[in-house]
Amino acid sequence: MGKARRGVGVLLAAAAAVGVTWSVWAAGTVAERASLKGVKPIRAAVEKLRPDVVSDGLDVSRLRTVMDARLRAAGVPAHRNAPNDLLLVVSTSPQKDGMYAVHLHLELRQLVALFHEFIRDPESRGMAATWRTSWIGILKTDELKQVEPELAKLVDQFTADWQIGNRGRRP
Repeated sequence: MGKARRGVGVLLAAAAAVGVTWSVWAAGTVAERASLKGVKPIRAAVEKLRPDVVSDGLDVSRLRTVMDARLRAAGVPAHRNAPNDLLLVVSTSPQKDGMYAVHLHLELRQLVALFHEFIRDPESRGMAATWRTSWIGILKTDELKQVEPELAKLVDQFTADWQIGNRGRRP
């Protein structure tokens, strides 16, 4: 077990040295695309960032601007007061060697109703994530802004699925 852990550690260290990144969850399942049918408008939202990441160059406004621009470019109706949130959560872990482990999690949160086999309660509504995707990377502290093109790719995944779901096509 010690050798295996050391091997994984060496692999991660080597990946960090060259700035390797991974896309981890692919969105676009049939159910996720179906959940996007008729969903509009959408509000780009970014969860509050950690203070150390902000001081190292990440900015909530800039990330939201990237999201808004990609939504609009794809023809997805976006509005700051929309009831549906395309929410970005940025999780970071600073490393001792001047690197950050970064996880971008993008999900669509929309109003949903609960249905039971025997009971349909119109009052049992709430916000839930119906579509999601993520990206993981290891970046140098001075390269944190490289999350912006990765975020653009995630939003592009969403807009492609939104367009499919709203054209009535089957995936």
